[in-house]
Amino acid sequence: MRRLFLILSLLITTLSIVQAQQVSLPQTYRDQNVMFSYPAGWVVGEVTGDTIELGSNLRALDALNSGLDRGEVYLRILINVGALASADPQTYLEQLNTQATRNQVYDEIDNIRINGRQAAIVTRDDLGRSVQRIIGIIDMGNGKIGGILATVAQDELELHYDHVLAILATLSATEVVDSGYWTFVDNFIRFRYPLDWTVQRMSNNVVNVTNTSDRFLGLSGQALVQVVTLDLFAVDVTYEQIMLGIEAEEPTYQFDDLVPTTIGNDDGAVVRYTIEADGQEGLFILFPLFDGRIGLVNIQVPVGEIANYADAVTTIAESMEVPATVLFAGSQLDFDTFAHYDTKDGNYTMFHPPNWLVQEIATGLLFSNDLNIAERTINNLERGTVLMLVYPRLEQLPFQVSVRTPTAVTNRFRQASPSIGITKLSETIRTIDDAGLVTSTVYGLHPDYDIWIIAQEKPDDQILTSLIYTPRSEMGLHQRQVRIVTESFEYTGVVTDCDITAINVVNARSGPGAAFSVQGSLTPDTPVKGIAQEVGVDGFIWWQIEGGSWVREDVVTESDNCSLLPLSRS
Repeated sequence: MRRLFLILSLLITTLSIVQAQQVSLPQTYRDQNVMFSYPAGWVVGEVTGDTIELGSNLRALDALNSGLDRGEVYLRILINVGALASADPQTYLEQLNTQATRNQVYDEIDNIRINGRQAAIVTRDDLGRSVQRIIGIIDMGNGKIGGILATVAQDELELHYDHVLAILATLSATEVVDSGYWTFVDNFIRFRYPLDWTVQRMSNNVVNVTNTSDRFLGLSGQALVQVVTLDLFAVDVTYEQIMLGIEAEEPTYQFDDLVPTTIGNDDGAVVRYTIEADGQEGLFILFPLFDGRIGLVNIQVPVGEIANYADAVTTIAESMEVPATVLFAGSQLDFDTFAHYDTKDGNYTMFHPPNWLVQEIATGLLFSNDLNIAERTINNLERGTVLMLVYPRLEQLPFQVSVRTPTAVTNRFRQASPSIGITKLSETIRTIDDAGLVTSTVYGLHPDYDIWIIAQEKPDDQILTSLIYTPRSEMGLHQRQVRIVTESFEYTGVVTDCDITAINVVNARSGPGAAFSVQGSLTPDTPVKGIAQEVGVDGFIWWQIEGGSWVREDVVTESDNCSLLPLSRS
């Protein structure tokens, strides 16, 4: 028994309970036209009137522009394939074959039945494009034929064939469930609502749902539900604070006390209100949605009629979600609320979610949406957690890179991957932005985590390297946020002109201390470039100079920018 419904019952009257809808596969997409299930971690992309994009990860959704990496798959779910006037799935594929170009080579069509429904599936080589296709067509019911067009890398048909077949088996025309609810889906939100009600999006954050075809007038028998997403991006905003803001905006409302409740598996709250002047009453229902957002459902009806709509408002609230599979497709809720961050030494700046931990460490910067990340390791990350390590300078990396290019950085990580237990590593993905700067990317899989390595060429010959760790199969949940952090990273005071000049002839040592061996010497009035600094055991600052040797601060003079040099990795 769901606690939200109990709370509503206590607030209004005794009502029957709507049972939660069960699904048999990890993730299910459903809208007014079609439904299908798909593997955990896969990503839904653009939704149009005829097709729905589905990728094995976020990068795969960009396959048409950037190409597929090994192990990735890009699918187009075909909602209605009636364009060829096909009578059945096999006939459709046969007609498709007759329209093939000379570069499209079809295998033999496999005519099958799935769960009693007629279906057909075929594989195809697209010569010269280094990709192959898996095309599955099925009778979706209600007189509709739909299908899947999957694109995979060359020689990877067997790797993805079962995935495509399994998704095809779940593909069907949306049926109206016994309780009489449709599912509303767009690029911002999804929720279930009563079949005979109408939906109108008012803004990016507000959807109106009403049981009247005309505008809501507050007449008997009329109900208006507002579905709202509040983009708070903060970990410390409470329901009480949200209600204080609403009360300030709505002085004519008389609010009861906030009552804690449970929305699905989340802690929520319910507040009842009345508008005496208009003879109306309503409920505000608040609950967490996703990534710092709060969901709010507001139902408003004539006084005495809330009990008539408890089923509807309960179903809307408990089904409302902004799933990661939709959120990170790129066109949804905006990210303008990202915070600006300057490091203490003023060398660089970036944007990041305000509810993320940002910490300067010896090798660079640490980002995480887990404030207790210091208590964990990459092998025991909590579900939904991301750990991001950023190395602003090549000298901060845990190894030396001989060539100052992004590809050299990712190749160095590729060489080291077996030693840290990476069981699968993608090929290097090399992209060039509008400014001609190169980004090199590698994805890796460890038994306990996923890893994503990004090396980005920045202006003034700088290389930014980022290591992103998530629990297995959760990289797609954080890719958009990670990209915003890395792409917004700017060097504002990069140390390129630190000059170290000897006062007299000075020994240059192999390490930051007098006990280290002498590697050479500096002559007076001949400046050399400083690259790092460290406080030695003697309490003096030791400057590391080009070539790697060290000199002590009291026997040299240095330019002002030397104070901004990074700490050494020694």
